[in-house]
Amino acid sequence: MTKQHNHTGRSEKAADHVRLYAWLMNSPAWKALTPVARALYVLLKAVYKGNNNGSLVLSTRQAAEDLHISKTTAANAFSELQVHGFIEAMIRGSFGGRKDRRATE
Repeated sequence: MTKQHNHTGRSEKAADHVRLYAWLMNSPAWKALTPVARALYVLLKAVYKGNNNGSLVLSTRQAAEDLHISKTTAANAFSELQVHGFIEAMIRGSFGGRKDRRATE
């Protein structure tokens, strides 16, 4: 199998994808997640592009829209991922105390 090259002679970048390793899917933490939390994890992995230094911004509302679930279900899935150690909130978002009304990072 030969690599495809672009007009500059460099190899083409692989298409965006999300990789789930077997060790992750066989872990007790992964098995304890609900299917909605697993889908949210995949969505978060898709948002990560490799150059945003692990800082991901995805609101509950946007996650609910992307996964076709309610905002309450999305919020519960975020909480579940936090409890099991898959994500960590670094900056809390809110509508009350901040002027820019940002989502949690």
